[in-house]
Amino acid sequence: MPRIRVCSSLIVTLLSTLALAALTFAANAAQFGTRDEAVAMVKRAQEKFKKDGAEATFAAVTAQQRAFKDRDLYVYIMNFDCVIQAHAARAELVGKSLYDFRDQDGVYPARNTVEVARTTGHGWIDYRWTNPKTNLVEAKSTYVEKLGDRYAIGVGIYKDEQLNRNTVSIISGSPGSDATYLQVAYDLAAVLNDGENLRILPVVGVGG
Repeated sequence: MPRIRVCSSLIVTLLSTLALAALTFAANAAQFGTRDEAVAMVKRAQEKFKKDGAEATFAAVTAQQRAFKDRDLYVYIMNFDCVIQAHAARAELVGKSLYDFRDQDGVYPARNTVEVARTTGHGWIDYRWTNPKTNLVEAKSTYVEKLGDRYAIGVGIYKDEQLNRNTVSIISGSPGSDATYLQVAYDLAAVLNDGENLRILPVVGVGG
């Protein structure tokens, strides 16, 4: 009988741990946008553009309407000269040219955005950009489409935050704590991440 009680207790503990892990995974997944959601957001902006025109669409995007900004997903629109027409995360960029901007890897995000829009009409581009949720520069993959006759629209996901069943969370400190701890967690993730085999997800946790 004691052995049965021990086994039962162990099973309960394991089930509780698995349940907690599943809940944590679901909660973490809900914090970040997915590739499918990025594409869907572009489609919503396309629909508004066709219905209401350019100026109304630009205004709605820059006003951060819910349809065009959700968690770390947001719409940006530029003309074929790489001048920002609307931006749902950084309104201060509207009217500015990003033609000469390049990331730490030497990639020109604006030029690549326009290139995809003008040639294939849609597709994905990769570069590094500041995540509005973490304020850290992260690897980003953005879905781009041609908008009207002379604009390009994009919505991107942050690649380090895409979850799968092999994702492990690193609790990096309490909300409001020194951002250095979060940066350390991201640095560790950059070393340990192994594609679909292992995902390290830094998160802010209570009591760290």
